[in-house]
Amino acid sequence: MEGTLKELGGGLYTYTRPLTGYGGSVNGSLLVLPGEALVVDTLCSPKDMDEFAALIGSRATTVVYTHADWDHCLGTGGLKPERVIAHELTAQRLTEEGQSTLDDLTLKNPELVSGASVVLPDTTFRDTFTIPLSGCLDGEPGEDGSLTAELIHMPGHTGDSCVCWIPKLGVLIAGDAVEDPFPSVTLATNIGLWADKLEELGKTVSLVIPGHGNVSGPQLIAENVRYLRGLMGAARRNTPHPWLTPDVSLETLDPGAAKRISRMSRSDQAFYKDVHEENVRRVLSVL
Repeated sequence: MEGTLKELGGGLYTYTRPLTGYGGSVNGSLLVLPGEALVVDTLCSPKDMDEFAALIGSRATTVVYTHADWDHCLGTGGLKPERVIAHELTAQRLTEEGQSTLDDLTLKNPELVSGASVVLPDTTFRDTFTIPLSGCLDGEPGEDGSLTAELIHMPGHTGDSCVCWIPKLGVLIAGDAVEDPFPSVTLATNIGLWADKLEELGKTVSLVIPGHGNVSGPQLIAENVRYLRGLMGAARRNTPHPWLTPDVSLETLDPGAAKRISRMSRSDQAFYKDVHEENVRRVLSVL
């Protein structure tokens, strides 16, 4: 199934493709500047990058992976990036697991990952990384070095997760550190720091592009922070008998998120209920 290209203004775009058979959809982002382009997450296959490639043209292109999950990094072959940047743990995951994951997906869902290949990052970082960019949004020239993309390690969804923060534009390309309606927690030991970092960014963000779900404003960050802290609170209240009280249910823990899920398709409702139950189990196991 084909995805949807959306222009957000002045050279910023998203491409959203359904994850048929897996639940929901996933977002890739593109910032087109006069002399270069920045792509954050290349999705599932090279064909997912066709629309971006047409917009990029001959511009020098930098690709960023927010993490190594397959739905965020298998379309790079559809571009000709000058460099690919990711956290050092992302490079490790792709080196150790990338090809076996792709082989398994090719057997189960060949159309989804048609033509995909594992393209390893050639530049890695540990905590933060600054990408200088030329120009600025809406094509108005800026001073050299005035426009940057800041990559910030934010483990929690996965240990290698990062976000791409463009301070001058107020844009946060969040990968799966922010999702609509709520994120999936894989590395629960980092959940408190994750929530704190998101809350701090939320004070200056004007536009949020989540890894999954609709482009939004800072309220989505606030909702994700509330959900993460709600998980921590529920876990502490229920230790050591977590299933003896009802406040681990999504309806009790976060009625707003439960209401948003109730408006989704039945398959997506089932998907996010499963995600929440798994989140609870993982948080309970470490708090």
